[in-house]
Amino acid sequence: GSGYASICEGTCFSPSTLARAARISAFEASARASSVARSAASVIVPTPGLVPHLLRHGARSISVVPGAVVDSAPDLVVRAEARRALGIDDGTCVFAYVGSVGVANNLDLLVDAVSELSPGVDACVLVVGDGSAREHLEQRLAAERIDRVMFVGAVPKPDVGRYLAASDVC
Repeated sequence: GSGYASICEGTCFSPSTLARAARISAFEASARASSVARSAASVIVPTPGLVPHLLRHGARSISVVPGAVVDSAPDLVVRAEARRALGIDDGTCVFAYVGSVGVANNLDLLVDAVSELSPGVDACVLVVGDGSAREHLEQRLAAERIDRVMFVGAVPKPDVGRYLAASDVC
């Protein structure tokens, strides 16, 4: 390989998540994560909070490359336009997930939570991103008749702010 390991969302180094995704024991998952961290020339993570975990796994060089989330209040005009374009009412509570849609991201847990919402709760979830688990999740949503999750797909990084502006919780 290139000598670089990119660990998106940090879930690759969660032994329980990796174990579920790869159908291996938590011990073997931890050993694999350590092996990847030690053998990579550098590991790229989206948040400084993952650095201590990677150091414990033996990473030699870690670069933090932040994602598209900016901690600031949304422009109310952009918020209204984004919700209108998505067909979301002003009174709907919008949760947003922005990131990879892979097995290791365990978005089945998100679907589980949405399925538990009372019919009287006016809420929905935007999933901004794409990945190998999207088809499975869309099939599950259809089979269970859950209509409160909207897949936007992958968007250019400059456009992410529009979806975040539309959300109440991200």
